[in-house]
Amino acid sequence: MYKKGSIILSVLIIAAISGCSAAAPTPGNEPEVTYEAQSPEPTPSDTEASIFSELPEKFVFSSGAGAWETIVEIKSDGAFIGNYHDSNMGDTGPDYPNGIRYECNFSGKFTDVKKIADDEYSMRVEYINTEEEVGKETIIDGVKVITEEPYGFENAGEFRLYLPGRNTKDLPEEFINWVRGPLGWSEVPAEMPAYGLYNVAGGKGFYGD
Repeated sequence: MYKKGSIILSVLIIAAISGCSAAAPTPGNEPEVTYEAQSPEPTPSDTEASIFSELPEKFVFSSGAGAWETIVEIKSDGAFIGNYHDSNMGDTGPDYPNGIRYECNFSGKFTDVKKIADDEYSMRVEYINTEEEVGKETIIDGVKVITEEPYGFENAGEFRLYLPGRNTKDLPEEFINWVRGPLGWSEVPAEMPAYGLYNVAGGKGFYGD
C-alpha cells in the first residue's frame, strides 16, 4: 500500500507540473495581442459644419446695378475672407482727380453651425476683422481710397444659410428684396435656384455664385 500510494502521488505531482508548464508561454513566443483602432464618432457640430465644404466659390451682396458689391469666400472650416468696394469717379478734388473709391478687405469666421432643416442652417460670426483701420484715407493713382466697414455685415451675429431648393414663401422679405435683382427675378420662384446667405440682424441678403 505504501508503494502504491507513493506511485499515485508521484503521478499527480508530475501531471500538475506538466499542466503548469503547458500554460506558461516560453520567452519570445508570447501570444500577440492586437487592438483595432477606432475613429471617434463625429459630433453633431462636426457633421453640421461640414456643410462649408459644399458651398459655392463665393457669395455676393449687391443691388444688381451700380459699381458696388461685397464678395465673400467661405473656406471649408468656416473661416472667410471678403472684399467690399464702391466707386464714385465723379467725386473729385485737387489731390484725387480720378474720383473716390470706398473699400474694405476683411476676414472672419462662422461657427456654432446648427441644422434647422434639410435645406437651411444657422450659424454665427465668431469674429470679423478689417485689414485697414476704418476711416483711413489714401491717395492711389489719383484716386482717394477710403476704408469702410464691410457692407452687408452690419450687426453681424446670426446668419442663415439657404440651400438650393429651399421654399421661398417663408423667407425674410429683406432677403428676397436683396437677391431678386442680382438673380434677375421678375417673379419670385417657388424654390431657391441658388445658395442664399442672410444676415439676420443686418437684414442683408447674399447669393451664392
